[in-house]
Amino acid sequence: MAARDPKEAVEFANSFIHLFTDTRGLNANLDKLRVVSVSFEPETTVIGEMTVEERHCNATNTLHGAMTCLLVDVFGSLSLTLHNRDKIPSWSLDINASCLRTADIGETLMLVSRCKKAGKTVGFTSVDIYRKADGALVATGRHNQILIKSRL
Repeated sequence: MAARDPKEAVEFANSFIHLFTDTRGLNANLDKLRVVSVSFEPETTVIGEMTVEERHCNATNTLHGAMTCLLVDVFGSLSLTLHNRDKIPSWSLDINASCLRTADIGETLMLVSRCKKAGKTVGFTSVDIYRKADGALVATGRHNQILIKSRL
């Protein structure tokens, strides 16, 4: 059953992110990402924050497109997981990101992930990434995933 208590969902979400970041791989770059709120109406929505660091950037010291895709990947998975803990995302069918503006080192990003639909075997999410200081949309993405039975 999906968690419907927003406070419990935020705690679960931050634990979920920790599982991804407790590694030496690419996901380790998300160790400063944190969930600040979760709501379930009208759709499961997860809001998080992360400050851009040098390790997240390209040669021009702005947020790297690959980092943007990683954020869409993990945050999309998170909203699907919170939507229904009986089924969890397993692998990606389709993932895309459109980078619209830059984000510089030191800027705080606000991420908003929405579970658009979760069927029996496939889930669909959208993720928008904003600069927190001015609300400018930095990137928008979609992540569609296969869902499998959960043990959570």
